[in-house]
Amino acid sequence: MNLFVCFYFLIFAGLVSSSGLLGGNGASKGERPSLLGGYSEPNLNLLSSEEKDAYIGVANKAVELMNDVALNQKPLVFQSLVSVRTQIVAGVNYDITMKVLIDDKPQTCNVLVTNMLNNAVRGGTWSVMAQSSNDPCAPYVSDPAQVRIQKRSAHLLGGEAEANGEDLGVQEAAQWALERINSMSNSLYRQVLLDLSNVKKQVINGYRYRFQLTTAPSKCLNGPENKNKGVEECPISTAGKAQECEVSIIKSLGAFEMENYSCKPRSEKPILGGDDHDYKPHGLLGGDDHDYRDHGKSSNGLLGKDLHDFLPHGRPYYMPRPAKQNPLKSKVENSIRQMRIGGDDHDYLPHGSGKCSEYKEAFVAFKAKHNKVYGSYREEAKRFMVFCANMDKVKEYQRQDKGSAVYGATKFADISEEEFKKQYLGLKAPASGFRSVWPDAEIPRSSFPTSWDWRDHGAVTPVKNQGACGSCWAFSTTGNIEGQWALVNKKLYSLSEQELVDCDKIDEGCNGGLPTQAYEAIMKIGGLETEKDYKYDGYDEKCKFDKSDVVVTLSGAVNISKNETDMAAWLYQNGPISIGINAFAMQFYLGGIAHPWKIFCDPESLDHGVLIVGYGVEKGEPYWIVKNSWGEDWGRQGYYYVYRGDGTCGLNQMCTSAQVKKQ
Repeated sequence: MNLFVCFYFLIFAGLVSSSGLLGGNGASKGERPSLLGGYSEPNLNLLSSEEKDAYIGVANKAVELMNDVALNQKPLVFQSLVSVRTQIVAGVNYDITMKVLIDDKPQTCNVLVTNMLNNAVRGGTWSVMAQSSNDPCAPYVSDPAQVRIQKRSAHLLGGEAEANGEDLGVQEAAQWALERINSMSNSLYRQVLLDLSNVKKQVINGYRYRFQLTTAPSKCLNGPENKNKGVEECPISTAGKAQECEVSIIKSLGAFEMENYSCKPRSEKPILGGDDHDYKPHGLLGGDDHDYRDHGKSSNGLLGKDLHDFLPHGRPYYMPRPAKQNPLKSKVENSIRQMRIGGDDHDYLPHGSGKCSEYKEAFVAFKAKHNKVYGSYREEAKRFMVFCANMDKVKEYQRQDKGSAVYGATKFADISEEEFKKQYLGLKAPASGFRSVWPDAEIPRSSFPTSWDWRDHGAVTPVKNQGACGSCWAFSTTGNIEGQWALVNKKLYSLSEQELVDCDKIDEGCNGGLPTQAYEAIMKIGGLETEKDYKYDGYDEKCKFDKSDVVVTLSGAVNISKNETDMAAWLYQNGPISIGINAFAMQFYLGGIAHPWKIFCDPESLDHGVLIVGYGVEKGEPYWIVKNSWGEDWGRQGYYYVYRGDGTCGLNQMCTSAQVKKQ
């Protein structure tokens, strides 16, 4: 390893050891251990400017989301960050307190911003919720309780809910509405769709769809020969004006009916490029040769060294009026609403080659594979730049890993190194080491095979997904108990993590916990129900435990040796082991056997609860098989294969198991 790389990893290790996230700030000697999956609150005064800017960016994202729904004449304006707490889930929760200007009045808001990173989230990766109905920002966001109610009742008759514009039913409705508008138009030229927004769906005797269509005149005649043609077949005409249409339609018995609609023209016309490029919906590039053309000055490449091509195109932009501003009027009233290319001088800048161009196609494939839909083009721009930097790092990680791990564009590939450290690392082990009230396990002294996998012997349920809840500790706990019960009583149940989230009063539900404490709580509660009887929803709820539905009870628990040979012997004889692990090396993990350097995967910083289900040797490389709770779309179908024998990432520091009796 050259000196530069050594220096890089040492700096990297320092950042890892100083970051904070999942279980709070760690516990010093004599204090209660930090909780796996819990919240961490960094000291803003001790952060570097870059680290603090990352949190400020999340706060600004929350304000951006609130402005999307605000009806105020003046947009909400972020002023300063008061505090922030972060939590690892299947994504990241940010509990943010910030100062905001609302109608020019300073207010302090407390909101929960969630960045989901799994395939269950479609139509957007960011959301913001109020922490209290009395919060000044509550009118612009959703209260968590209301979100839960909506989640459960969205399909009730008469209930209207926001819908995903990518849903095939919604797209079919939008296309029908567009054709209906064209058929009722006196225009010689066909309108084509630019944007679909503000989508709502209601279950009646069929479905009611309400949405806003943004359309523009094309160069195609408005006749039956051009029906259902879009922008590709019918280029937009630069001579006409775009229009916005509010539409409500009903679909019943397989047929659509227009309930009402109204369209009003926009006043903007295209100004640069000499084509219809800036009217096309596009994220990175416009699907044409616009960005290779002469842009006002001599140019020879692709991007203008700014975020122009990631900004909304074909949407209104507010430019200050050239005349004197009226201080009694709002910023919007003092502006001219027009369609600009991004509100900057992009098209007059030299267009360099763009160092990230080699990753453009990879980013498109990444978004498609992981269903990534960003809240704005600016956010997409930021995430592409992060993706580009991460792919450069992946090359270095691949070169430096001591094992056979394959690193690449996982669903975390659009999260920066700094964000990942803050969001996924930071649970510090107690200064005196992990402690437990349970006795030490008896280690078998008989021989055991060179490889073993409890998935092949009926002791492991399918991979689950914890969602936006810091309940990794609960999944680690139930996974262990599922295996114990299957081996002792010959019955494999999928057990309820939600029961632990709701009813375990020793741990803290979605704010984190420890398997050793969960065993005790289960014994006090009276046992565990199945996943089917007590379904998982990933929220802290009122306990709904029903003793008549209990299928599993515990008789105790044990601590298992830190010696990995002893761990393998115990696992072979007794079943899967609940462990804590430092999750850092998991960010870009795709497959193979991970063996990261200890200098940046600190074995004392455990931040994630998982389950060892087996072990083996591959091409001379010993490994553990670790079951995760981030869904099957991560790692090797939801599993992490990690080096066995040197305490990699602290996987041997918190090894425990429940005990059950034969029924």
